Amino acid sequence: MKPKKIITWSEFKVADEVYHISVYTYDEELNHVTANWLRASDNTEGELGYGISGCESAIRLAEIAILKSRKA
Repeated sequence: MKPKKIITWSEFKVADEVYHISVYTYDEELNHVTANWLRASDNTEGELGYGISGCESAIRLAEIAILKSRKA
């Protein structure tokens, strides 16, 4: 499998926690991306695991997933 290529990244702060979100290529033919994130305080990881049609959408969906995981 080919290594993932980082397209862009973002930081997302919730309360006193910082998350680093990275957007990667997912399907080059469809031009889809995906995102994963890392919580800075303890290196907890998460990922979307599916393709999105744009970087901004992937970052926003990652932020929503982070917020949902914090409520659980």
